[in-house]
Amino acid sequence: MESDADRGDDLTVRAEAKDDEGNDDEDEETVEVDHDGGDADDDLELSISVNDTRPRPGNILTYTIRVRNESHEDQDVDIDARFDSDLEFVDAYDGGDQEGSRRVEWDGILVRRGEEKSLTLHLQVDEDADDGDVLELRVTAQDEHGNRDRETRRVEVREE
Repeated sequence: MESDADRGDDLTVRAEAKDDEGNDDEDEETVEVDHDGGDADDDLELSISVNDTRPRPGNILTYTIRVRNESHEDQDVDIDARFDSDLEFVDAYDGGDQEGSRRVEWDGILVRRGEEKSLTLHLQVDEDADDGDVLELRVTAQDEHGNRDRETRRVEVREE
């Protein structure tokens, strides 16, 4: 079912069917629209960049996580970043908190409609990482309505 209704609008839904005896059965309900139309996943756009895609063991990587709000309202967005065991947490800016040894979270980051917010994360490549190892940073962004986007950024370790 498609509709031009916006979030907060009242929408009347009518269903017609036949019961077990073949009699017409009709039901009508008015509900409040809890989505602003379009594909929910399109409301958030997530991207990750890194300063070095072929780091050496011991190098510190600077990841920039960008989240863009394409919805029709300001959004509080939660960001969850998880990384491989051959990456060590150094620091996170813009309110990021380390949650365990392989995870960083940013909670309730305000991203105004039509705007982008950038977050910075520094991770160090483990000294024991081997040549050719592929290391991942996996990031999920979720707004207050449950719309989400996921992105993964890979780097490949090179020996000196």
